[in-house]
Amino acid sequence: FGVKVIRFSFGLGPRLVGFKWGETDYCISAFPLGGFVKMVGEGTAEEVAAEEQERSFAQKPIWQRIVIVFCGPLFNFLFAFMVFFLVFLAMGQMSLTNEIGEVKKGYPAEQAGLRPGDKIVQIAGKPISGWKELPETIRQHPRQPLPVVYERGNQRFEVVVTPITSSVKNIFGEEVQEAVIGITPAGKLISRDLSLFEALRDGGIQTWNISKMTVISLVMLIQRRLPLETLGGPIFIAQLAGQQAQEGWVNLIFFTALLSINLGNFEPAAHSHIGWRAHFFLFSGSRPSPAFEPEVQGGCPAGGDVRLDPAHGLCVL
Repeated sequence: FGVKVIRFSFGLGPRLVGFKWGETDYCISAFPLGGFVKMVGEGTAEEVAAEEQERSFAQKPIWQRIVIVFCGPLFNFLFAFMVFFLVFLAMGQMSLTNEIGEVKKGYPAEQAGLRPGDKIVQIAGKPISGWKELPETIRQHPRQPLPVVYERGNQRFEVVVTPITSSVKNIFGEEVQEAVIGITPAGKLISRDLSLFEALRDGGIQTWNISKMTVISLVMLIQRRLPLETLGGPIFIAQLAGQQAQEGWVNLIFFTALLSINLGNFEPAAHSHIGWRAHFFLFSGSRPSPAFEPEVQGGCPAGGDVRLDPAHGLCVL
């Protein structure tokens, strides 16, 4: 749309390296989380020279500004998708095995004779190759007798287990009623090689699922169904990144993709006056003081572009 770009950065935060080509500074920044574009006329704090007025972001039609703004989060989503796709293509899809790690006392699994180390190979007539299929099948049959085939050593056994309805915590920490039999996974992982098409498909599914969970988390925060303690600031994010790095580079790469999706979900609102104030109020827990009240031109806070990155805000994890 003819807007003058001052800086095009891969990643966020302080500039590490780069070069200038024409009138734009192309660089790599410290935090490998998506990227950003700095344009002329993004905020009222800067004065735009008369000869650059036509190339100012603030002077463009509203529909063009909306398109430009949404290119930012789109880049974050594409970045995360490419991360997942490349990892799946190179490493395959990691999933939990069907081995039982713990059998809770007093629950149907213990009463049926299941033990830690047993491998469930079939439930309700459905073959089980990984742990993900177990809770899905059990939830579909509350209080219904289920034939369960399991392996113990080199032998196979069959028992009947009737799930009970129990109060458990979901991924958001809420108490919900679910059908359970009282088992937990052993935590062992298996890798399945993926074709190019499967890696593309699973990369898209992973990006969509995390994006959906992030939006749900934000809605629950606004509804006060989630406490603000579930948010993490720059220090918390740095600690998590360090922990993931210790677990291995694949974990760290996935964590980076997760943060990139979070930025993609929050970034559009950070460009608007209402969205900026809502973010500030939500993440700081108080109303903005007069010193932080932005003057708005073209839907952007004064002083340049406000991004929800480790330098400016918090992230739902």
